[in-house]
Amino acid sequence: MYIGIEGIDFTGKSTLIELLKQELPEYSFIREPGETSIGEELREVILNDSSLSSKERTVLFDADRILTKLCYGEEENLVSDRTFVSDIAYKMADGGDVEGLKAHHENLGVRRPDLLILLTVSEKVFIERKANRIEEEDIFDKDGIEKAMRRQEAYLDLIETLGINTLLLSSDDGVERLIKTIIERIGE
Repeated sequence: MYIGIEGIDFTGKSTLIELLKQELPEYSFIREPGETSIGEELREVILNDSSLSSKERTVLFDADRILTKLCYGEEENLVSDRTFVSDIAYKMADGGDVEGLKAHHENLGVRRPDLLILLTVSEKVFIERKANRIEEEDIFDKDGIEKAMRRQEAYLDLIETLGINTLLLSSDDGVERLIKTIIERIGE
């Protein structure tokens, strides 16, 4: 099963994935962008170079997705921290054309998750988590709460459009409950 974990920043994706690694030892875990050595370099540029245009950033994301596809192909048990879905949701929040974005990813031949886990977060918890962040902010973290909530709404609108089997969870509920729900769903 190919599982994609999605959500805006500060929904707890990284924390959840670290715990899932313990619960799902038979799975490989990857992240987007940055799973390959070249992907790590692309990740640095994508997340930190504010001089990139939207088109340049898209090309770098695409290059990373193609590299990951070549390295992991159709590996059976795979969990990805983000997928092409985030690209579409983030661009939708900025007024992007959903059908054009979907067609773009279909033309790239990116793998669709068998299960998409979409984490949401309340504005209150988002603000608390952002205030407590230890790492340096990347280019997407600097956009603010309004843009983050627009992205979250775009995710919610998008899951129906894409027709991907989706498990929608609020990260406000605590990570233990999320892990239990996810493990039960994978076991179905």
